[in-house]
Order: sequence, then structure tokens, then C-alpha cells
Amino acid sequence: MMNYEEFKQSIVNQIRDVLPEKYRDADVEVRPLEKINQSYEALFVGAAGENLSVGVNLEQYYDQYDAGDMDFQETLSAVSERLQEDPGFALDVDSLRNYETIKEQLYIRVCGVEQNQELLQNIPHRVKEDLAVTYHLHIGETEDGLAASAMVTDDFLTAYGITEEQLHQDALENSQKLFPATLTPVRDMLQELLFGNLKEPEIQDPMVQLILDTMVPQDAVPMYVLTNEQKLDGAGVLFYPDMMDQIGNVLGNDYIILPSSTQEMIILPDQGMMTAREAQEMVADINGIDVPPEERLTDCSYHYDRETHLFEKFSSYEARMEEKEKEAELDDKVPQKVESSEERSVPNDFVRHEKQERNETSRTGSERAVPKRESVLKKLEEKKAAVKAREAERAKDRTRGMHNRSDHALG
Repeated sequence: MMNYEEFKQSIVNQIRDVLPEKYRDADVEVRPLEKINQSYEALFVGAAGENLSVGVNLEQYYDQYDAGDMDFQETLSAVSERLQEDPGFALDVDSLRNYETIKEQLYIRVCGVEQNQELLQNIPHRVKEDLAVTYHLHIGETEDGLAASAMVTDDFLTAYGITEEQLHQDALENSQKLFPATLTPVRDMLQELLFGNLKEPEIQDPMVQLILDTMVPQDAVPMYVLTNEQKLDGAGVLFYPDMMDQIGNVLGNDYIILPSSTQEMIILPDQGMMTAREAQEMVADINGIDVPPEERLTDCSYHYDRETHLFEKFSSYEARMEEKEKEAELDDKVPQKVESSEERSVPNDFVRHEKQERNETSRTGSERAVPKRESVLKKLEEKKAAVKAREAERAKDRTRGMHNRSDHALG
């Protein structure tokens, strides 16, 4: 059994012998390859006179060899097959540096900032809270459905001769064409995953519905999966132009975002039923059990406020709401000036909330819209009630005073 260094050198020495004839004199080298959430030593092979680039993860193949899953000759053959099936194997690197040639292949992805700090130092990107939007070139897909892509680096950006802003705008525009967005109820996605081969009458079978009800109860807070039609690197869909507002319009509500993986985001309406801590624990559980390390984003959760169009960490949103509560409590302690009007003014925040409720009621036909936070609304309602009570008491005092003055005149 060879160690890794011996294994690597044997692959380099023998890979030409198991590749097609044109690669008998190929250039072969092993060098580090930086990718989102991972880095490894990759084998690169280029036919003589060509500028080709493909990175095959040698460390991954060594792990299979070391575990006894394949002997060396089987591993060597597997590496050769992988090189030949990858559409990027015949890709000319120089073509990637011609912006007009590759412009329509641009798309965005997202990754966690913390675990990709070193990588982000050398690539154009934009930070959104603790996520980073990065730029990539879609080259094609392998036979097993994996996307073949190339990351846009600072060197590429310099070669393009464009600004990072133009790169960003072009990538956003093109992403929507290459990878159209989808927003699907979790129940529907599970139904497709588990019973996609059944016809509609069979789907309505009580046993099938019982299974779905067990996994996603009918009365549970609705949850949605945000991804793209290909379900590849779909978490970036969240940052498509106007996407956050479009989701809010569909849900008719503010909403919470759970970054379940680089492939998708989980969206659920904010009905005041979940705290930031609970959301973060849910994301951490998903990451720890179901998500491979190379697909993890972050353990944080996020919130989108439709009124302010603000995307932020869920914990930051909670802090803002708590601050509003404190302000409401302080205002309640300030003596109120007596006004002659029967209906006193109420806080501007409450007026805005009332308008939002009326708009939602008009749009949906429902009795009232779901409040952004029950605790905040309750405080505002209590304050309004207290104001009316004080006004009623002052009115009684004025009435008693008038009666006293009348009695004195009669005497």
C-alpha cells in the first residue's frame, strides 16, 4: 500500500499510458486547486501544443485507494475516465480570458465568508452579511449531472478589462437565463421526490397523504425551497435582482431564510412563531446531519423586511424589534398633552402598521394581516388603549368641574 506521495507520483508517471494516443506526450502536473469550501491537490493534463485545464481531485481518489475500494490500476483507470468524460478537459484556458466570448456563460454562486477567507482574497466578490456572492463561468455538465465551471479570479477580471460592477451586473442578468429561479412548497418537493412516479389519483391515496402529513403537517408553518430549475448552486437565486421582493409578494409576509446548503435556501413566512435562536439551531442541525462540508454555507439565519426592503441576520432583526419595544415603553411614560379632539394621535409606527394591515386585507380578503411581531403590536395597542383611558378620565374631571361651578352659582 502506497502512501499519498508515492500514489501521486505513480499517477503522474502512468496516466499518459491509459489516456488516448493524443496524450502520449501530454504535459502532466499536480498543483493545489482552490474551490469554494474546499482545496485539494489536483491533477492537470494538457495535450502537447494545447492550453487545457482540468483539475481532478487526487486526494479524493487516494482516499478510495487507501480504503481498499479500488486497487491502484482500478484507480488509475478511474482517473483517466474522469478526465475524458469532463467537458472541461478540452477547454482552452485562453478562451476564458476573452470577455466577449465568455460573457454569456457568467453566473453567480454564494458561499460562507468565514470558511473561504483565503479564497476570497483573490477573487472578485460581494459580501452580504456573512455570505459572499462570487462569479463563475458555466462550461457544461458531466454525465453524472455535475456542473463543470470555472471561477472568475482577480487575474481574469484584469484580463477582461472591465470593472467589478460590470462583472456583477452581467453575471446577475445572465444567471437568470442560465438558471431560472423556482420557489416550491416543501410538501410539493417531498411529494415529487418520494412519489414522482405516481399519477394524480394515486397521489391522493390516503396512505400517501398520511406519509406526507407525517413529514409536513398540514397545519405547520408553510416552508418553501428556493433554488433554480437545475437544482445546482441554487442558493445564489436569493440575490437575483428583485428576488427578495418577489418572494415577499408571493408569501404576502416578511420571511425567514434558512441557508440549508449551496444548492438551495429554505424560506418560511415570519408569523412570530420562531426566534432567531431556534432558526439558528435548525440550520446547525441541518448542516451537521445532512449537508456535506463542501456544500455548507453558514449556521446563521436571515430575515427580510418587506417594508424596509432590508435583508439582515435574523438576530439583527430581533434586536431592532426589541429596540422598538423599548422606545414604545419610554414613550408611554411621557405625560401626554391634552387635546380637544376626541380621537388622539397614535405613534407613527402604529399608523404604518394599520395601513399595512388594511392593504393586506384589501389584497387578500382576509380579516387581518399577520403582524410582524405580536409583542410589538401588543405594546402599541396597549399604549393606544391607555391614551384613550386617560382622555376619558380627563373628560370626567372636566364634567365634574363644570357641575361644581354650576352648583356654586345656584347657591
